[in-house]
Amino acid sequence: YEERVLPMKKFSQPTEVEAMVVFADLTRFYRVARGMGDGDLFAWMNDYFEMAGEVVEAGGGVVIKTIGDALLLVFPAECVDSGVAALLQLQERTASWMAERGYPCQLIVKAHFGSVVLGPIGPREGKRLDVYGQTVNNAARLPSRGLSLSQQLFRKLSKEGRKAFKKHSPPYYYIPVSERHLD
Repeated sequence: YEERVLPMKKFSQPTEVEAMVVFADLTRFYRVARGMGDGDLFAWMNDYFEMAGEVVEAGGGVVIKTIGDALLLVFPAECVDSGVAALLQLQERTASWMAERGYPCQLIVKAHFGSVVLGPIGPREGKRLDVYGQTVNNAARLPSRGLSLSQQLFRKLSKEGRKAFKKHSPPYYYIPVSERHLD
């Protein structure tokens, strides 16, 4: 697994690659967070992001950044199947993790595949790995009530990987077979 993950972390200059880009966000975060002290909130999110990072890295991906309760993730092209499996596992683990703590949060996931630029960016003395491109924008704009995959990502899955998803339209994107259609 380290052979898949570590190259994603070692971009020393902006590089165009094909990748799966994922946005993941907790529902009802504000409702839970407003009842916590700042230190408790920080500790809660730190523990959650550590768990999420373990799942993502086991699937071959990397956490690019966290923003509040959200995650921006990238998986290399060769990890599409393991990455989607990791997203399904992350949803399950998040549901269990939140239920154990009595929090009514659910993880909403949006995933797209395409060309991106990965590389260090930021202040001269504080550059960090980040990702840019239309693929990132398209991933962020996917509709989702649970987990949704774009058509481009669905087409990259193996035949076996596709079996867990069904078409949802319009526009076409894919959701787990177990998830209800919105219409």
